[in-house]
Amino acid sequence: MADLKILDVTLRDGGYVNNWDFSQDMANAITGDLSAAGINFIEIGYRNFPAGHNNPGLSGRCSDEYIKAILAAAPGAKLSVMYSPDTVSLQDMDTLAALGVAMVRCSIPAGNLDAALPLIKHGCELGMVSTANMTTVTEYKTDQLISDCNHVIENGCSVVYVADSNGSMTPDHVEALFELLKTKVHPIPLGFHNHNNMSLGLANAYKAIQMGVEYIDCTLRGMGRSAGNVPTETLATFLQHQQLASNLNVLMILNLANYLVQQIPIADLKPSLQDMALGAYDFFTNVQPFITSASAEYGVSWYALISKMAALDLDKPNITFQQVQSIARQLSLQ
Repeated sequence: MADLKILDVTLRDGGYVNNWDFSQDMANAITGDLSAAGINFIEIGYRNFPAGHNNPGLSGRCSDEYIKAILAAAPGAKLSVMYSPDTVSLQDMDTLAALGVAMVRCSIPAGNLDAALPLIKHGCELGMVSTANMTTVTEYKTDQLISDCNHVIENGCSVVYVADSNGSMTPDHVEALFELLKTKVHPIPLGFHNHNNMSLGLANAYKAIQMGVEYIDCTLRGMGRSAGNVPTETLATFLQHQQLASNLNVLMILNLANYLVQQIPIADLKPSLQDMALGAYDFFTNVQPFITSASAEYGVSWYALISKMAALDLDKPNITFQQVQSIARQLSLQ
């Protein structure tokens, strides 16, 4: 588990929800806070998003200026940029490396492998983490998937990702898929990107982690195409519960997820962020109105308050509003 790397793709996959219409300030804030919270890589969008999409915003184009502004605001962040092999050139790879992008990910639909190979290889040669993302993996024939993975690895590749683009996999399918790849594909770090169409996003991600997968994707509030992705805040709290990610700042991620839904209400999913925090910190819903009222009264973050409550030795079945008020008052003085 020490090699596990979390990749937040809100600014990229989340673009399917709002047409990549994230402001520069929002992109800066999301990237900086995710990096500070311990997320390993932050995918800030597509380079030259494929034709057919009407005027995608900043994260749908990933212009040089957009990337420079993010790195100026969050200089320690490790940025990832996704691309389609038919919309970028080797010069784009040169430019992204020169700008300081840490990872480039090639989205490879079945049948488009040859166009991707020189781009993926060049990304490696430039010192970036250069990945081959095999999309809609459930639609591949097994022999073709193995052949394509081995071909791209032999040509030069840092990570092979498989994407459950249809959100149709179960943990048993995930286990079988990665057992196949580990047995039949040349040794290489593996990544997993999945969708939550059957509410199995977290379960599938955890199974992939158990199978030794090193790169796992997620988005704040699960904001993404179709049913969305594994929520970053859910994955972070789960990994913390399992004692697999002590470096993640769950409170910062919760506050950032809350910022996202304040800015983009359509990004919010069920369970609500407050419901998720109650589960993450093991509180019954009867304390929710106490927290809401006390946080408003003392001007403290709802999530900071529940986090502080969780750190105290409270008699949870008998928590009173006065106790919550007292904790909120102490927080307001810090």
